[in-house]
Amino acid sequence: VPADTPFVQTLISAYEEVTGEKGHAVSTGGGTYCREMPNSVSFGMAFPNEEEMAHQIDEYVYLDSLRTAVNIYVAAITKMSL
Repeated sequence: VPADTPFVQTLISAYEEVTGEKGHAVSTGGGTYCREMPNSVSFGMAFPNEEEMAHQIDEYVYLDSLRTAVNIYVAAITKMSL
């Protein structure tokens, strides 16, 4: 999904609103459910300057990052439902 689509821009806007930081779309080569669902994106929590531990041995997340992610998800869902 192109980064300039309204859907992706809404997600980026939610990130920026909650964190106060400039957001941007990132594309990875990893296989996700999005390959099977048209017009979908994976929108997960990976924050700058934090080690990426998703699907690793001893996977963990910092509680402050989890709280921030929840606030971003709430903002994104709210924006999409307006």
